[in-house]
Amino acid sequence: MTNKLEKLALAFAGAAMLTLAGCGGGGGGTSVSPPTAAKTSVPVTVIDGAIKNATVCLDKNLNGICDSGEPSGKTDAAGNVTLQVPTEDAGKYPILAVVGTDAVDADHGPVTTPFTLQAPADKTAVVSPLTTLVQTLIASTGATSAQAEASVKAQTGLNVSLFADFTKGSTADSQAAGTLARMVVVTTQQQSSLLAGAVGTTAMDGAVIRQADLDKIIQNKLLEILPALLTALADP
Repeated sequence: MTNKLEKLALAFAGAAMLTLAGCGGGGGGTSVSPPTAAKTSVPVTVIDGAIKNATVCLDKNLNGICDSGEPSGKTDAAGNVTLQVPTEDAGKYPILAVVGTDAVDADHGPVTTPFTLQAPADKTAVVSPLTTLVQTLIASTGATSAQAEASVKAQTGLNVSLFADFTKGSTADSQAAGTLARMVVVTTQQQSSLLAGAVGTTAMDGAVIRQADLDKIIQNKLLEILPALLTALADP
């Protein structure tokens, strides 16, 4: 009997040692965290005048809205913000700036009617009414940023880069760019106010109309009426 108990004790001890060894092997290991995705800093300046408190994002799904999960940030008083963008996404998607009624334009005061601005994926340093015209043309025609810029410049007669910060220039060309940009914003705001009642209603295809849908319609219409805007600008 004694021998049998001793054998059982040894068996239990061996089992316990195996159990402890198994636990020790699992608990002693360290979990490996997935590697952190590399990020690229993308500096952006939003202007009509410099616009403070605009929400800026990388519009990855091209829906005209700054969605959760998209790299985003708020502009400072100089209109500046730096987005932290996954390196594989840098240069692939347009920049969107949502200018709400909490925003302030350094040249024109508090924003009373919201509007949005855009810039092409490969020209993200400045987001302005002029880059918005360029991106709208890219989205509707598939043109490159260079082709779209050339087309808008041909329509407007502007002799400065449409991707530059015209608020920093003092030449007549920079002033002309700023004047046209302001006209684009004012016209956008007027049309947005006129169409505001459509937001939330149902379109003919059954879809609910969003503000982003109206923004797209207005921006495309602005391209069509650029000659009329220029005529209005030239009229004393």
